[in-house]
Amino acid sequence: MPTKAMFLMIKQMLQRPFTNPFPVKHAPKDVTSLVEKIQKGEVKIHPPVPVPEGFRAVS
Repeated sequence: MPTKAMFLMIKQMLQRPFTNPFPVKHAPKDVTSLVEKIQKGEVKIHPPVPVPEGFRAVS
């Protein structure tokens, strides 16, 4: 018998996450060299995820 929790789980599995991915594909060993590669255009940074209206975060 389907419950509200089951429908909620299915709904959440189909939604995109609201979290921002790490700025680059792989974590760098050296941040300084990463910044230099970004400035040279060798590495692309992921754009931030827009914050939905009415978003409440715990800090």
